[in-house]
Amino acid sequence: MKKLTVVMLLTLAVTLGAYAADQSFTLSQPEVVNGQTIAAGHYDVRYVVHGSSAEVKWLKEGKTIATATGQVAQSDRKSEYNFIDTARNASGETQIKEVHFQGKTDYVQFSNDTAANGK
Repeated sequence: MKKLTVVMLLTLAVTLGAYAADQSFTLSQPEVVNGQTIAAGHYDVRYVVHGSSAEVKWLKEGKTIATATGQVAQSDRKSEYNFIDTARNASGETQIKEVHFQGKTDYVQFSNDTAANGK
């Protein structure tokens, strides 16, 4: 019984500490993330949350195109749709700053260093 309780608590801790989800996004123009330019097009975006950080992967036809790590932030209400917030970087390229997910209050923020260097 004691072993079962320990296993259940460990399972619960792992479940609460990390979760994953997939969403679909369409980029209307090239975007920069993790120092890589992602061409305009339709992508599946997979993200895995680990506490206050998240690993985000952009996939096309099941193949990883780019990966970046960002900080998880909270909104006061659920996002009504998937969207990406961008800004121009020093080179004039459009850089992904935030990724918001439909039906979620959490979203992922990338700092200039994180989005450009994957740190």
